[in-house]
Amino acid sequence: MFGFKKKPRSSIKTDSYTVVYDRKKNFWSLEYKGVEFTYAQASIELPKVEILELYLSWVSSHKDYIDKNVRNMCKGWGNVFIDPTKWHLALIDVESLDRVSAMILGDDTWGDMGYDIWLENGVIKNEGFGD
Repeated sequence: MFGFKKKPRSSIKTDSYTVVYDRKKNFWSLEYKGVEFTYAQASIELPKVEILELYLSWVSSHKDYIDKNVRNMCKGWGNVFIDPTKWHLALIDVESLDRVSAMILGDDTWGDMGYDIWLENGVIKNEGFGD
């Protein structure tokens, strides 16, 4: 407004993804295969595709467990239908090379509900449901 221009967002483009720095939230993010990956560090080493694939495989290796827990989460809401079959991996927050958290979201029937898992070397260490 009145001559003030927004600074362009810092970004780095690779063959597989573009990494963008969010100044307001102070983190880097990228989208790979429809999943957002976030990095809270002020500086990052660009992740290799193999590492992104590893994190995706960590989550997918727990698909049956996630299915079961999402079904349980969706029960008990009275006459409100929450579809447990419509979940998807929305975000992976990379805490360190061997520690990530994953956000599982659903369709519109879920509202703002979600299921989160925290993994270390591919093993679920913690989980939680909520909004």
